[in-house]
Amino acid sequence: MTTPASPDGGSGTPAPQNGWGEPPRYGQYAPGYGPGQQAAGVPGAGAASPQSAPQYGQGQYGQGQYGQGQYGQGQYGQQPGPGYGGPSGPLPPLAEKPGIIPLRPLSLGEIYDGAFQAVRHNPGVVLGFTTIVLAVAAAVGALLSLPLTTIFADLWGQLEDAIAAESADPADVAAMSQMSGLIPGLYGVGLGTGVTLALAAPLAVGGVALSVSESVMDKKVTMAETWRRVGPRWWFLVALGLLRGLAVVVVFLVAVAVVAGMFALDTGLGVFGIFLALAGLLVFGFWFVVRTLLMAPAMVLERQGFWGTVVRAWRLTRGVFWRMLGIYLLTYLILSFLAQIISAPISYGFGFASVMASPIVVQIGIALTTLVVALLETIFMGAVVALLYIDTRMRREGLDVQLAAATADR
Repeated sequence: MTTPASPDGGSGTPAPQNGWGEPPRYGQYAPGYGPGQQAAGVPGAGAASPQSAPQYGQGQYGQGQYGQGQYGQGQYGQQPGPGYGGPSGPLPPLAEKPGIIPLRPLSLGEIYDGAFQAVRHNPGVVLGFTTIVLAVAAAVGALLSLPLTTIFADLWGQLEDAIAAESADPADVAAMSQMSGLIPGLYGVGLGTGVTLALAAPLAVGGVALSVSESVMDKKVTMAETWRRVGPRWWFLVALGLLRGLAVVVVFLVAVAVVAGMFALDTGLGVFGIFLALAGLLVFGFWFVVRTLLMAPAMVLERQGFWGTVVRAWRLTRGVFWRMLGIYLLTYLILSFLAQIISAPISYGFGFASVMASPIVVQIGIALTTLVVALLETIFMGAVVALLYIDTRMRREGLDVQLAAATADR
């Protein structure tokens, strides 16, 4: 079967072969799933033909074919019956679990198990690539923190002078002076490393997604191949981080302007506006995170243009919002708990050292703690997000059938 080549998405290099043979590639749509198309059997496409793909979403998952004599009744992994024909005849026998996950829509436990298996299957890329990307970002953030620390030190000095002029208590002035070498550094390092790590996170998630996508087929990619396939997309991924940050800043500024306007009208109304704005920002944050969650994996695996990928990944989250939100929140809570366990000894150790040394020790401790926490969150959350992307395409586009065919053809 001849498969159309994927666009390079503006990277200047053709989409590389993924080693599966033809078909499929993650960056290609299943037959009938191209832009502006729908496959037969998908809601809105009309009746399915006898040779159509499995009809997820029209009553056949768990009925008719899946669940009645095929899926789960002794025939999964055997020669499919009529109705599963490909362009050149029946598909080969299905492989139940060629790699880290079974080739079917996943449960929560299978997603988490697959994330752990992805790290074990290819630690050199999942751990190594992520560590290199985030370490470079943290180093750039440390350099950026130097001018930021100077700015915060000037602001702190002005605050210290104001307190000294207003307060007759020498203890207040002494406390401000004691903190003048610490607080500006904390804010400077926190802001500098936080910004650069946020911008680099999509690039790291893209590398994890590539490794996970190959581990699904029981394949490994090397560090060199990972960079060859992800590197040309780095500016897409960094631009995605900028776009997310810009959207959050704009929404926050709008909320502040609305609250300020409500205070100008009435103080009580302004207080109510604060609570309303906080609730609105919380809801917006959950909604925005979920709707943009699949963009980084899609940019690496599909290799389309920037805006085309943004729109496609946005549409992929339709109809699965609440499921993805629940999985994301649960994963975030688990990682937050683990981050506290890991970061507490580092923070306490450097906090004790700061009593005996200069405040620069505390700044180094903050940067190191931030890097360790970012590594933990990016590696596991990135693997979970990559599996959510694959699971969503299996549910909505029959990607599991493509991958099963590719596995049988190897």
